[in-house]
Amino acid sequence: MKKTFLLWLGLSLIALPAWAQLPRRAFFGVQMNTKSSPVEVLGVVPQSTAEAVGLQKDDRLLSLNQKKVNTAQEVIQGIKEMKVGEEVRIEVSRKDKTLTLKGKLKALPEEKTADMETIYGEVKTADNHLRTIITKPLEASQKLPVVVYVGGISCYSVDFAMDSTDKILQLCRNLTRKGYVTVRIDRPAMGDSKGAKPCSDCTLLDEVAQYTEAIKAIKQLAYVNAEQIFLFGHSMGGTIAPLVAQREKVKGIVAYGTVGTSFLEYLIHSRRNQAELYGEPFGEIDDYMRRVIGVSTMLLEQKASPEAVEMKYPNYKNENLDLFSIRKPAYMYELHDVKVGEMWEKFEGYSLIMWGKHDYVAHQIDHLALKKTIDKAHAGKATYVEVEKTNHGIGRQETLQEALDNKPDQFSFEAFEHLVKWLKQCQNS
Repeated sequence: MKKTFLLWLGLSLIALPAWAQLPRRAFFGVQMNTKSSPVEVLGVVPQSTAEAVGLQKDDRLLSLNQKKVNTAQEVIQGIKEMKVGEEVRIEVSRKDKTLTLKGKLKALPEEKTADMETIYGEVKTADNHLRTIITKPLEASQKLPVVVYVGGISCYSVDFAMDSTDKILQLCRNLTRKGYVTVRIDRPAMGDSKGAKPCSDCTLLDEVAQYTEAIKAIKQLAYVNAEQIFLFGHSMGGTIAPLVAQREKVKGIVAYGTVGTSFLEYLIHSRRNQAELYGEPFGEIDDYMRRVIGVSTMLLEQKASPEAVEMKYPNYKNENLDLFSIRKPAYMYELHDVKVGEMWEKFEGYSLIMWGKHDYVAHQIDHLALKKTIDKAHAGKATYVEVEKTNHGIGRQETLQEALDNKPDQFSFEAFEHLVKWLKQCQNS
């Protein structure tokens, strides 16, 4: 199977800044075979730079701006070094002919929909210049409540200009249709955002600081009710959100598909659950769990090098145990050090704990533990919901097997309805 890489590469402001506006990133729009050299074009995205200059499927990319390119990564880097509006020159091989294609580098389109306003803003921290994407109702007679999306552990953009089916985008748009402002924040080097170090090099506390500064700025917006700020912590965002709330007050936190115990406990719960769901023999699962505990303890508690771990557990990187392939060691060490129970005990706002019954990434145990923790510290402040036929990505699938097989899904309006009901109750409290 050919591996592909879709190259997007790809204003209102949150505050009144003294810095230059954050530019939109370039939109090359090519699907490339990452294994071929010269690089094979597998597809061209409509309305992109690639389409405008005349690139075609099956073309072979030979040079970019008169510099030879041998890999898809070299093409990506070459486009990253350019600015929107600059002329791009691409030399290609097409049916035994060499052609030179020229055109202006286009900007990635912005998200748009007729029934709401989408604002591409920005927030500046000490080291970063971050893109914010806000959706708000077209008309409002009063200041509005806000839901801020706090993303998971992986580095990814929350700018979905080219994918209107994305569940995060659908969550935000549907919330705005119910009268809420929503805010997404791209982390450094994701989407349009820039920073001293990319998301992949940021620590957990770096990200907490970034979200904290963004929320401070959000509260200054003229149309925002600063007393009605809610965080939607998705996956590991459910750990980041209460850390942010310790630094900047919010009214409520949604913890969806998250960690409710120590990170090491979460790994044990989730890895055993996944092994069982995939039908592994129980004897083999027992041996696997010994490796899970051993590898995780060496990496997180003892801070052993990957080389040392590999000497004791030679195949650990092939067993869903290569924790440092997700994020750098500093991030994982800070995550391991988080005192989850203490963190949630300190949060005095309202909490909605949501777990989809078809979520095999996060475990029910963590969500029940989280509910118990909050109930003990703040009776009546936590709501627990299990959502039928809903997976980790806020998608709806009829069966758990469909989720395990990564089958196509639809946005879970069941989860959305629980969320809106809880938000309304919090607003009236």
